[in-house]
Amino acid sequence: MEKRAPSLPAYRPIIFQFSKGGSWLLLMSGLLYLALFNPFDSLVVRSLLLAQYGMFWLWQPLIRPGYRMDWRGIVAISTGGVCFLAWGGWWMVALWIALVISLYGGQGVPARFKWRRRFRMGLLLYWLILLLVWVVPHLTSDVRLPQWGVTGLRWGLPLGLLLLALLPDDPPRRERASNDFFYSLLLLLVIVVAVLGTLAARQLFHLEHLEALAGTLLWLGGLLLLLGWLWNPRAGFAGIGTLWSAGILRLGSPFEQWSSLLAELSGRGGTSRAFLESAASALQQLPAISGGEWRCGNLQGVFGEMADHVSLHQKGELSLTLYADTSVAPALKLHFQLATELLYQFYLSKRREEQLAEQTYIAAVHETGARLTHDIKNLLQSMKALCSVAESVEDPTRLQALYARQLPEITRRLETTLDKLTKPQPDQLPPRPTAAGQWFASFAARYANHAVEFLPCRLRDADWLDAALFDSIADNLIQNALHKQAARPEISIKVALEWKGAIVLTVQDSGEAIAAGLLERLFNAPVSSATGFGLGLHQSANLARSRGATLALARNRYGEVMFSLAAPPISHD
Repeated sequence: MEKRAPSLPAYRPIIFQFSKGGSWLLLMSGLLYLALFNPFDSLVVRSLLLAQYGMFWLWQPLIRPGYRMDWRGIVAISTGGVCFLAWGGWWMVALWIALVISLYGGQGVPARFKWRRRFRMGLLLYWLILLLVWVVPHLTSDVRLPQWGVTGLRWGLPLGLLLLALLPDDPPRRERASNDFFYSLLLLLVIVVAVLGTLAARQLFHLEHLEALAGTLLWLGGLLLLLGWLWNPRAGFAGIGTLWSAGILRLGSPFEQWSSLLAELSGRGGTSRAFLESAASALQQLPAISGGEWRCGNLQGVFGEMADHVSLHQKGELSLTLYADTSVAPALKLHFQLATELLYQFYLSKRREEQLAEQTYIAAVHETGARLTHDIKNLLQSMKALCSVAESVEDPTRLQALYARQLPEITRRLETTLDKLTKPQPDQLPPRPTAAGQWFASFAARYANHAVEFLPCRLRDADWLDAALFDSIADNLIQNALHKQAARPEISIKVALEWKGAIVLTVQDSGEAIAAGLLERLFNAPVSSATGFGLGLHQSANLARSRGATLALARNRYGEVMFSLAAPPISHD
């Protein structure tokens, strides 16, 4: 299979494909060149300066696109244009070029834009040469450049602009330009030092302009190299960069302190309203804030004192009005907006905490009610079984003996159920030790009138079990099997109690197997049920786990469905 050679990217001149900012700056550079290499007294030169001033506003990175300028902005821009027309001398041009270089140099270009970075470096070099080699000599009337230098500038600068315009552009990618204020300020100061240093060296040492410029740039470069060397830690010295970082961090320390307090308030108890009141009052720790008002849904409050300057911040339902003694700087407004968003998020967390507490309380009430319903249902079934047996017994003596055995047991179970109202957790109820054989005989007598086969008890004589545990779970297992038998009378039910390393109760029926879709949720969650709430096995499994026992589905196939309850014997002392 033939391999295709990678196709070369199509050549696209940067003047046409670059962003509008770069194109406007190229045209602005050309107009400034035409204005500076002609006498300032002519009206044409003034017009060229005014035109490049207008292009600056088309390129400028200070005002975001789509911003609607008010009358004050229009007056400020118009005043700048009038200054160019009336007082457009060499000093103003020098300051203007320094400002443009600092603004353009403060914009970063990502490393993936190879040709755009080269374009930026070339254009910055063009403006620097124009300022330092051509404009600075004209600041004083006694300096003249050699003829070869003038000729080189006249022809070299436009040739350089042409080469920059014809550079290829990078493939189209999303670029988000940003202006670094501190980097722009540093660049402006370096340019000012270079200009003033050149003028000073020329006057003090009586040097030619190019000699003074070269010496100044060498000294300035050495100073910057020394500062760069001292910026980072060296030989145990922390570096002046650490001092700078510490100063920057101190600006945010009040906000950090308030954030820590916010987290602390959120961890405390109390309502969401109390949290909002405390957190909003703590906002007075932030710089310049003297007081404020807050409103969130139906809640509202006031803190501190009112002042002349107002700053309004909004996030979701939370509306925060802050009062300051002085005008709030844009950087502080960002801090205040961030504080508002952080306060709103913590408020939402507090509200969710309250809702979760309410849901937990409702769930506890529901679980307690479901558990009591399950126990009462088992008691009712036991009483129905006792009544059914009593109807079939004609001998008064046997009937009295039956009542004597079963009624105290039902009474004890009813007392246990009532105890759960005051002790909702099943593991808080004390066990009820009973001899295993005695419990099994009593349990078998309870269902003597039903089609349930009780196999011989195979236990050790000294085995005692928790009657409260076995009564609750055994009744539930028997009732589930009886419901299947009511639908299909041919189903047989067998109950056994034996020793297998633990006291094991098994309830087996010959009905259909439990569906595979219910097996995963059988003991872990409520399941759908046609004869109840589907909570019996779930509550029984929870009760067994709380007493150290195990409720499991031992077998699950057609004709043989067996549940087993295994519990360790308990002491009867």
